[in-house]
Amino acid sequence: MQMSLKGWLGLALMLVVSAGSAQEDLSGFKATNIEVVQLPRYCWASFDPKWSKPGMAAFNLPAGCGDRFNHFCPGVLSLQRAKASLADGRKRAYWQGVAADHMRYTVAGLEKFPACPLRPTVDAMVQEIRTLQTVR
Repeated sequence: MQMSLKGWLGLALMLVVSAGSAQEDLSGFKATNIEVVQLPRYCWASFDPKWSKPGMAAFNLPAGCGDRFNHFCPGVLSLQRAKASLADGRKRAYWQGVAADHMRYTVAGLEKFPACPLRPTVDAMVQEIRTLQTVR
């Protein structure tokens, strides 16, 4: 089922006004509601438990990627923060390092799961982190 632009805007608005300005995942990472809606949908449940209810599989990580894949979404969030901090070199470098650490851990865990459906996405994120590291 395709969601219309109006539907997506309504969903984003609902997230923005939902209770609490930040959600927390198991690793202690916090994400604002605005940051959550900018992430891929399959990362939403990592930062907001309301998306992990039965019937909401599109908002959860796919199966078949292993037990280390829980670091992927914090890595994506960290990369998002690094890109938002381009004007502040120290902040950007910090978030790049956090993103790189999460992605290294994720990639190491994927060695046993070559059929992970998000492997191409992980590889693209790793390349994006490397490219961003060249920005001075």
